[in-house]
Amino acid sequence: MRSGHGTYRYVNGDIYDGEWSGHVRHGSGQYTYVVNGMVYTGTWEHGRRVGAGHVTVADHSTTVKVVSASVLQLMIS
Repeated sequence: MRSGHGTYRYVNGDIYDGEWSGHVRHGSGQYTYVVNGMVYTGTWEHGRRVGAGHVTVADHSTTVKVVSASVLQLMIS
């Protein structure tokens, strides 16, 4: 069971680097979406994004503050 800090590469190539608890993302972390190179940095609770975070586009030219997980969902769809 994952607990503490670690990095996990998913089958689709996405990467999560951050804190784990009970085998799920929980705490501070960074998730890289391989499909578009976008990186979300923020807080996770029980495997879900919570609160504010930041999204950086693939070429690192733009960083956007995300005010809620639902706003991020619209951006990555």
